[in-house]
Amino acid sequence: MAKRRRKNIFAKKNNTKKNNTKKKSGGGKKKSGGGKKKSGGGGGGGKKKKGGKKKSPFAALFAFLAMIPKIFQIITGIIMGIKDIFMGLAREFKEFPQGAYYLGMHAAIFVQYLGVFAFTNLFCAMQMIQNFSSCFFWYALDIFGKILYLLPQIIIFFLEMLGVPAKKMETQVWLFLEKIDRIVIDATGFHIIHFPKDVRDKCFNCKRLRTSALIDRANDAFGDLKDPIIPFMTGGIVDMFNGARRVVNALLGPIGIKI
Repeated sequence: MAKRRRKNIFAKKNNTKKNNTKKKSGGGKKKSGGGKKKSGGGGGGGKKKKGGKKKSPFAALFAFLAMIPKIFQIITGIIMGIKDIFMGLAREFKEFPQGAYYLGMHAAIFVQYLGVFAFTNLFCAMQMIQNFSSCFFWYALDIFGKILYLLPQIIIFFLEMLGVPAKKMETQVWLFLEKIDRIVIDATGFHIIHFPKDVRDKCFNCKRLRTSALIDRANDAFGDLKDPIIPFMTGGIVDMFNGARRVVNALLGPIGIKI
């Protein structure tokens, strides 16, 4: 009995070992099967990626149609810029000679005025130097009178600052004195507010171009230089530069560069 029990126990142990080995081998098969499934899943995923979404054959056409307005705008800008360049060139050939003529005319007139001013004032200065000894008394009297007249000039200046029309009042006073002087000279032959005529002719009167006349001539010349001389001489050049800038902006505008 004891031997039979031992044999049964040994047989059960062998059966359990066999069962365990079968389970392990079965599990391995399952695992390998799972591996196949994974690999199969991976293959299926790869095939799906290769398939993807196909692009519409009209997408390129639509993109090209969307670019047509920009291309048209670029071409228009280039054409208009070239047109401005040629129009500016034509304007320069037309207006530059006119501007050069006006410039030469004003320069000649101003040089003439400057020469007359220099010559006449030099002649008068030489005359005054020549007559200085005989006219010294009258020169000193004239300077003394101007010094005395500084005080009324200062009063007139401050009254003008206060809003009193003192300058007009001064003019009216001198006009009244001129009338009185004319009456006195007609009656007696003497001036009351001027030096005698022979003294004025010898010591003060001299035919010369005044500084104010030269300044007025210079102002006229500079005014004409601003308009129309400079616009005539440079208007076409400005148009050409604007045309060139228009061409550059048309080419570089699509990438966001403008000048």
